[in-house]
Amino acid sequence: MTDVHVIAGERVRVPHRIAADLAAEYGDSAAEWAKKVGKIDSARYVFDAHWVEHPVIGRLGYKSSVKERGRR
Repeated sequence: MTDVHVIAGERVRVPHRIAADLAAEYGDSAAEWAKKVGKIDSARYVFDAHWVEHPVIGRLGYKSSVKERGRR
């Protein structure tokens, strides 16, 4: 996965709409949750992956999705 960066959360000043729900379900404060995006390149396709992540609980992809960007 390449081009991984944070697109929502307290550190980028874009509100994370479900951070409070994640904090209630998995723990810690809503400010720690971040929504990230990355690019997956394969031989024939390019995909965008979106997920939310917490730095202390672990680098697990909670509420993730993969979207096809297009063919090569």
